[in-house]
Amino acid sequence: MQGHFVVNFRPNQFYELQAVYDPILIELPGGDVDIHVVALNGIINFTPDMQFAMQTQYDNISENFAFLGRFRWEFRPGSEIFIAAGQTATIAERQFLAQRTQFSFRVGHTLRF
Repeated sequence: MQGHFVVNFRPNQFYELQAVYDPILIELPGGDVDIHVVALNGIINFTPDMQFAMQTQYDNISENFAFLGRFRWEFRPGSEIFIAAGQTATIAERQFLAQRTQFSFRVGHTLRF
């Protein structure tokens, strides 16, 4: 059996939150396997040109946790700053064991002719 459940909450134009649950229940002659994937996504729109978005995900089989946060600001038309930070970890026996941390910073400008 497989399912996909999504709940969206957007109280106004500034905030948005989404919760996702994907259960996969497998029945085999040798035993059953239940896979549960949970994700949480959120967006904060400070202005139409500036936003922060985040994504988190966890599954019970690999016990892996992942987080990604992104900040984008278009400070002038065609020019933007983009900052991203990510973290992966294993959560086993109530311990958070960090595996990989990533950071990215980019300044971009579109040339128009």
